[in-house]
Amino acid sequence: MSKGNCIIKFHSFPTDTIVCLAIPFYFLDKFDNIYLDIGEHGQTLLDMYKFVYRNYKQIKVNTIDEYKASAITLGFGIDHSNQHPEFVQTKCLTTLSYKYLAGSEYFYSNYCTIKIPPSECYNSFIIDRDLNLEKERFNEFKSIYGENYIITNVDYNLFDKTKLSSNLPVVNLAFKSSIVFDQIMIIENAKEIHIISTFLALIIYYLQKKYNLFNNIPIYFHSYIRHGRLECLYREHGVPSNWTFYVCENTCTSDEHLISGI
Repeated sequence: MSKGNCIIKFHSFPTDTIVCLAIPFYFLDKFDNIYLDIGEHGQTLLDMYKFVYRNYKQIKVNTIDEYKASAITLGFGIDHSNQHPEFVQTKCLTTLSYKYLAGSEYFYSNYCTIKIPPSECYNSFIIDRDLNLEKERFNEFKSIYGENYIITNVDYNLFDKTKLSSNLPVVNLAFKSSIVFDQIMIIENAKEIHIISTFLALIIYYLQKKYNLFNNIPIYFHSYIRHGRLECLYREHGVPSNWTFYVCENTCTSDEHLISGI
């Protein structure tokens, strides 16, 4: 018996959509086909989406034009039936309706809106690792930086240097790979991880929560760099014991010094 089809629309910036990577997996046994529509801002991670969902034929990744709606009004009462005219569109978000939207300033409230427990952001999170590809990337990385290094996801110069406990090379992994998940082995072998709240930090968090990766690596979250912005995404579901949070003391760095879209 046909289960019908589902359209999921990712429209916003990388951190927003990383929160919702698990939603298509959650619906795998509920629909025959899941059409994942990636809007303009999300297309910077298009290679990553294709990699994550590559082994699941039910999930079909498409690119679409950006919605003409603010993040706050995302999807509510907006009809995008021209993207998939073969489907009847609903104009409200209800459990198992034809249209699901994800990725907005609401973050975990996306899950609540469509009656999914927020913990599914990592419980339903699936990564089929390509170990051969990871090893290739790791060997390339070692040939440049050696085997002892620190990983970050932001410009090293933004850190309070007193918070860095080692003189090892510091490498910013942000946007070094369009796939992102081909860098897991590189992260696994880091001596320390220093991060601020960006999409890459959230990926590290989910990989640790779901697969117990990076448990033996000291991870330092430099919350002072973004005024504590989005720190709640990590504290919401429990902070692993190897994480240390450096919070704002006297000064904080504003987002204007960071790469846009993180």
